[in-house]
Amino acid sequence: MALSILVSEPDENWIGEMRSFFTKSSYSVDVASNGKECQLKVYKNKYLAVVLDLDTKNHSGLEVLRYLRLNAPSVKVILTFQSKERFENLNVSKDALKKIGASDILIKPYSLVMLSESIEGINQFESWKNIIASGEQKEEEAVTEVDTEFTRIKIQDFTSGNATIFDCYIRLGKNKYIKILHKGDFFNENRLDKYLQAGDISHLYFKTKERAIYINFINEVLEKMVDLPKETKETKETKETKKRKVNTAKNLAEKYIEEIYIEGLRPQLIDEGKKICQNMYHLIQKDSDLSNLMAMYEDSDPTSYSHLFLVSFFASITCHHLEWSSQRTVELIAFGSLLHDIGMLKLPEEIRESRVDELDGEQLKRYKEHPKIGAEMLQKYPLITEPIRQIVYQHHEFVNGEGFPNGLTGMKIYPLAKVVAIANEFTTFLIKKKVAPIQGLREFVLDRENIMKFDPIVVKAFIKGFIKDK
Repeated sequence: MALSILVSEPDENWIGEMRSFFTKSSYSVDVASNGKECQLKVYKNKYLAVVLDLDTKNHSGLEVLRYLRLNAPSVKVILTFQSKERFENLNVSKDALKKIGASDILIKPYSLVMLSESIEGINQFESWKNIIASGEQKEEEAVTEVDTEFTRIKIQDFTSGNATIFDCYIRLGKNKYIKILHKGDFFNENRLDKYLQAGDISHLYFKTKERAIYINFINEVLEKMVDLPKETKETKETKETKKRKVNTAKNLAEKYIEEIYIEGLRPQLIDEGKKICQNMYHLIQKDSDLSNLMAMYEDSDPTSYSHLFLVSFFASITCHHLEWSSQRTVELIAFGSLLHDIGMLKLPEEIRESRVDELDGEQLKRYKEHPKIGAEMLQKYPLITEPIRQIVYQHHEFVNGEGFPNGLTGMKIYPLAKVVAIANEFTTFLIKKKVAPIQGLREFVLDRENIMKFDPIVVKAFIKGFIKDK
């Protein structure tokens, strides 16, 4: 899943420095020796960005730029110049170059950090902070665009600042939408309420390319929600306030998982994931009634993404009740849980979309490889630490030796993986039974054959999550 950058640059030493720098940041670097090869590689492969020197041979930089604009418009193109003089001699403005397809222009000598910021879009995730409410309310607008360009969220779960952070749509039918809020509009909840009350419209849509911006925004919203003084008897929160915090964390985690599962991991997203886990830790740490958090979660329409959130949520609270836990361990548990099934991406769709008890012998064998596959995938990312990889690798290992992929027992299993294992099994149980956590707890725990698979100390901490703190 490592994201790739294509470089067409005459200076081989500079290419070597680029390769070393970006490999350490979890990217892979491919090289094109000329413009024609650059076009061919973009045609055959998927790249996050192309670093393209103006003076590339055999199809000039400008010819390649025009080709990429027409044939690979989603690829960022960083157009580079060997010197300021070369740029000035071209007698074309940066704005004009951007109009024909350049995402950014860099002139030597530029640093690798500058190039990284240009490729990564260092401020891209935070671009919503620069939006100022216009004070006007633009008219609704009919739009015809393919469904794959959009991401959806339940209307009641959508959050925005005073200014709408991106265009918002409702879906009328296949490839047909109405833009009901424009980026920069003063955010008007009444418009959303109107559609919600209509009864037949339950979701709001926005462009998938802006999903990472939404993740960054909600991450900050959640941070503010949990960055409050620890509650006391005098400042005790209502059940609805608690529920809103949990739902915000759930929506954030789901969109984050959706982004990495579809678009791939990259350094900025890894940082966002760490912030999510910090927020989840503070949400748990500052709530004096963890049992409410543990028991209140219900989802009438669970998805694979909500499964991952629930595992992270239950595992974090369980870890919080272990005597040896710390903020770091809770955050590692939370992040490892979000990624624990990432190896499933490499399995055939018929396996991914089926319940385990529906798989035949060969399919089950392939399914049991996903923890190992996931751990191997994460090896490509230096920013992903070994504890997280071990969680991914061992989240299906049970202390009685009945787990996989290695049938480990007892103390041979990584301690944090033991916590994720019970959270994962409980989540699967809830979704299969279609019950809320508090309803499913008793049956899950009293199934002696099932509960013997888990570490008794972890089971005790798991149950404590449902007991009201004094």
